Amino acid sequence: MKQTLKRRALFTYIILSIITTVLLGYFLLRAEEKRFTEDLITDLTIQATLISEQTSLIWSGATSQETFALD
Repeated sequence: MKQTLKRRALFTYIILSIITTVLLGYFLLRAEEKRFTEDLITDLTIQATLISEQTSLIWSGATSQETFALD
């Protein structure tokens, strides 16, 4: 009888531990996902700005070289 109660208690403890761990991980992941999404948007905006600036520099360099080549 005591063995059965101990096994049930251990089984219940393990199941509750797993559920608690999964729920905690889920909520932490959701919080991190929000923060990650905001950081990702910021990083992508910065990268898009840098790419735009680099592209304009490349085009201005290309047009100036074309101008020199035509002269």
